[in-house]
Amino acid sequence: MKTLLTKNAAFARTLAVLTLASLPLAGACSAAEAGKPADLPAGSLVLRGPKRTDSANSPQSVLGTNSPEHWFGLQVERAMRTNGYSIITQAFDVDAFYKRFVPTLPVSDEIKQRLLAAPQQNAALRKQILDDVVGDIAGLHIRFLGTRMLGNEVALLFRDMEGTGAAFEVVYPVYIAYIAWRQPDGNMRLIDAQRFRHGELLSQTMRRRTLLELARKKLLAGRLTVQDQQFLSSFEVLQLFESRLRYGKFSLIKDAYEKLPPEVQNDRAVLYSYATTGDRSITDVLEPIEQWRRVYPGDPTPDLIVVDFYWLLYQGPRYVSQGPDRGTYYGAAFSPQEEEAVEAAIERANAWFADPGMEFRLAGYYEAHRPDKARALLQKAMKRFPVEPWVFAELLQVDLATSNFEGVAETLHLNEAALQTNLTEMVNVSQDYAAFRKSFPWKKWQHDYHGADAKSLTTAPTQAAK
Repeated sequence: MKTLLTKNAAFARTLAVLTLASLPLAGACSAAEAGKPADLPAGSLVLRGPKRTDSANSPQSVLGTNSPEHWFGLQVERAMRTNGYSIITQAFDVDAFYKRFVPTLPVSDEIKQRLLAAPQQNAALRKQILDDVVGDIAGLHIRFLGTRMLGNEVALLFRDMEGTGAAFEVVYPVYIAYIAWRQPDGNMRLIDAQRFRHGELLSQTMRRRTLLELARKKLLAGRLTVQDQQFLSSFEVLQLFESRLRYGKFSLIKDAYEKLPPEVQNDRAVLYSYATTGDRSITDVLEPIEQWRRVYPGDPTPDLIVVDFYWLLYQGPRYVSQGPDRGTYYGAAFSPQEEEAVEAAIERANAWFADPGMEFRLAGYYEAHRPDKARALLQKAMKRFPVEPWVFAELLQVDLATSNFEGVAETLHLNEAALQTNLTEMVNVSQDYAAFRKSFPWKKWQHDYHGADAKSLTTAPTQAAK
């Protein structure tokens, strides 16, 4: 976990120094978020963006597979296949990014102007910011999942393609959403990044660190918001909270969290650390999660944290503290109650993420002992963007294993339509389909979708199968 206080000093030294009072432009952070800074109250932590009335940037024109935002997302995915994340750094507007949080800082207009000019004047600072923009995905092959509305802003959502684990631990998958802004000339610019492994927008992280540096330099001016006041006055309590996070015992983490001022408790970075650190149970996790949902309704991050918690529970060690079965267990299956809970968690998370990978992963868990549940999940995943060939392949295996040949025929047809291909040869030569080739659904599939003469399909193509 990246600490809230101690990391700031080291980070600040790596960034540029302003000409005025040698002010370090640390990787500032936390509050300003969406859109035009003038639209936000100072210190706002609300995930929202500017109201848009122009048709070019209305949600109706943006959220579609033919929109410039969608096509740009596909370009990013293609470029990242060769680790070409330069497409992101070239499209990222550092100046617009700074305008999202600098105007909310409690400093004089002169200091604000110097802060806004800093990225243009210092190449090292600019490089550090761009490194942070791509830090979570550098070296990964990412999948574009489509456009989403994050508050009132358009976001391009990506997921690591090789991910199999939880987003907030050292394992995967990694999700990241880039806030996009369409310029009047039609070109796409990126102006912020929602980093789900950190629980907040990069501009929020940047504001927090800048605020700490301004306070250290005694450059704060004007009236501070309640949140800024409580944050700056709770240094010792935050240090206690961070030390408990490093220790990892959830009861101690909770005790330190409850000592924090109310506005600091509601900081996304604090909530994220509270929900994702320590020897926690689902009851423990849900305390900060429900608080998060109350304070920031519509933020998808807590829903992802819950999904990831259940996969960690399934994959990692379970510790039983009492009773005859006390001890540590690995690879234990979900209980019936946990199965219901993880299904509900994925359904809730996918209301925003709409990621076929979530349903595919749970289907893999159910495949051996509950093929009916696996089939239902894979049928959901099949209808999502992007079209994933492995979802069709998995559903075919489930239906072949249960001799559901009508389902096999239907999935073959949907697979052919989605990928614009003909699977006849594959079915004819694969031994996996030997029993299917003797069935009526095979003949019907060939007749209905491939123009085969029904009379010629009275016997299966055994010669081809050989």
